[in-house]
Amino acid sequence: EWLGRGVILQENYKEIPMDKVRDIRTFIKRMEYLGKKEGEGKKEAENTDFYHNLDRVTDTIYQNKNRVERGTFERIEENTLKSAHYSHMKVESIVEAMDGYDEMGTIWRNIIQPLADAEGKRFTMMADYRRQFKQILDKNLPGGLDRLADQEYTLIDQSGGEHSIDGEKMISMALNWGNEGNRDRLARSFEGQGITHRDIEQFLNENMEKGHWDFVVDVWGLIDSYWPQIADLYKDWTGAVPEKILPAPIQTKFGIISGGYYPIVYDPESTRYAKVQEEKEAAAEIMGPQFVTAATRNGHTKARNGFAGGKLLLDLDVIDKHISNVIQDLSYGRAIAQVNRLISNDQFQNAVKETWGSAANKQFKSWLVGVARPDPPLANYGEKILRRFRLGTTIANMGFKVTTAM
Repeated sequence: EWLGRGVILQENYKEIPMDKVRDIRTFIKRMEYLGKKEGEGKKEAENTDFYHNLDRVTDTIYQNKNRVERGTFERIEENTLKSAHYSHMKVESIVEAMDGYDEMGTIWRNIIQPLADAEGKRFTMMADYRRQFKQILDKNLPGGLDRLADQEYTLIDQSGGEHSIDGEKMISMALNWGNEGNRDRLARSFEGQGITHRDIEQFLNENMEKGHWDFVVDVWGLIDSYWPQIADLYKDWTGAVPEKILPAPIQTKFGIISGGYYPIVYDPESTRYAKVQEEKEAAAEIMGPQFVTAATRNGHTKARNGFAGGKLLLDLDVIDKHISNVIQDLSYGRAIAQVNRLISNDQFQNAVKETWGSAANKQFKSWLVGVARPDPPLANYGEKILRRFRLGTTIANMGFKVTTAM
């Protein structure tokens, strides 16, 4: 009761009586114990559900093995194009057969349904994000982003040298000026051009209009709106409460603004580190919510410390890429982990191997990787068109199956 009233905040710690210190220690230990037991109870319940579902799934696979001729998968593999779209269709067909063609059967509900539900959540979140971003644009930058690229500004460095900066890069610089980590990265991105921290600060103060700053503040606010969900998923994944990146105030000619978080993204053309960063993202499909982690102080610090002579990517596409990736993690993260745990389990893999062959297990894994990260780095424009076609078809197939259950 004494601690709950906040008395400790009103007293110098040197003046707190020893009995109260013991009370504090007991209180903290008790809270720690209750928190641990609560986490253990939740984990135990999750494990009970998992193994119950695992038994049901593998029992179903064995029960229906005689309804599907052994070797069917191998023939499908030989006679089907190996694109991501057809790979998805093969997994869907395999699941239906394993379920004995039972509509919305046990295996479907444990493998396909969680991902279909996640896609529905992602679709809703993306639509809401697009609506909010359009409102931010319309309110603060009526001319849109294309107009920014046509506007040229001049940054004068400490030696009097002039550097041409277009409007999009200027606002990208301002977005990276909201916390100390990004400021440091931005300043070091310009080191080779003789541009200092103070030069950047002066350039932004002289050239950023109120609409520009309002846009920046609103974008920080939009990114920050995902923090409660980010913290919740991060805690589920790691067991720890994440630290939030602290904003750094900015003095502008319109007054002081509070600053905010913005993702550290390096230009892939500027350094090998940026390319490695991109490759690691592409390889981390089902290993955890990497974009959610990047938004925490720990992830942000790793990105900052990983700098190896690269330059920040001063492109407003960073906003869309970051929020889209965070939404992907938030919507799919738990479902991907759930399905991955199931298809990676020895009991499941043995059941599939004995009834369908080892190739089927590989197909499940590669399919899940494609669902977890639908937008890997692409080699050319043609791949973008094919990916959009594949992803649209995948969503349509999942959506069709979901509607049949309603």
